Amino acid sequence: MKNQLKSKKELLIELQVLQEKYESLKISKANIEKKIFETNKESNSENKEFNKNPKKSRIYKTIQEKIEESENKYQTLFKSLPSGFVLFEVVNN
Repeated sequence: MKNQLKSKKELLIELQVLQEKYESLKISKANIEKKIFETNKESNSENKEFNKNPKKSRIYKTIQEKIEESENKYQTLFKSLPSGFVLFEVVNN
């Protein structure tokens, strides 16, 4: 009933706006699909590289860097403690 109160010009303008939004969404969807394809392509090549020689792959190097970074953080934490550190585990019977 509301649409009956609108003029043809108003309806045409709304239609044009909706068409522009639709085109924008189609472009966004295409860009997202392209990014997903590229990411999958990179992942597949990295997996092949990793399977051929794990220690030379970029994945392995990244993992090693993260492990070293984590170890350094914990070493720094424990070295900087002014007093001792105790870890308790409560066991309920």
